[in-house]
Amino acid sequence: MTLIVPFGGYSADYLRKRGYLSTTSVRKIYNCGGFGLEACFLLGVGYTRDKTTAIICLTIAVGFSGFAISGYNVNHLDVAPRYASILMGLSNGVGTLSGMICPIVTNAITKSKTVKGWEHVFLTAALIHFAGITFYGIFASGDKQHWADPPPDIIETMTPVKSGSYGAFPNEDLPDKPPLPPPSYRTTLQGSQPQFTTQTEMVQIEPTDTYMNGSIQDREP
Repeated sequence: MTLIVPFGGYSADYLRKRGYLSTTSVRKIYNCGGFGLEACFLLGVGYTRDKTTAIICLTIAVGFSGFAISGYNVNHLDVAPRYASILMGLSNGVGTLSGMICPIVTNAITKSKTVKGWEHVFLTAALIHFAGITFYGIFASGDKQHWADPPPDIIETMTPVKSGSYGAFPNEDLPDKPPLPPPSYRTTLQGSQPQFTTQTEMVQIEPTDTYMNGSIQDREP
């Protein structure tokens, strides 16, 4: 999946931006193709008798499921951008519930600890995949739904942002600027000059003798 997920995302965006396929077609192809191939390789895991082949089939199956990330996982943003987080929470919540039920069902099927039991487990998983992609292929859409837009009464109450030549406000709404002061030789604007005060400063401090009290003038001749 480390390779499949980025490749699937870039290729899906490429097909959509170039206009080769519609958003609906891209979502259906990637979702149904990814999960469909995963289901096929899960059947291979269940009915093979070689350990190495089973590991390879399982690895490839999980890898192909990465294409589905460019299908259902981003489809919420297509149909309802305003409610994408809610839709993702609902759909992911149902998936989490199924993940909690699967171990219980698997334990019941493989209670006899036979190969036949595991065949039934992977066969059931593949059939669930096929049922899911069939439903998605029929009813999925990549178009924004009408119920995802704000109601008309809310749109009317929204305050439109003014636009002008500079940005958010037109020129007539801007406050009048005061005239600039004449420039001086020190700075560009006279108003920005600091106010200096002049006073006499000694270049060198008055000499003192640290070994005697008083100054040098207080010494005895």
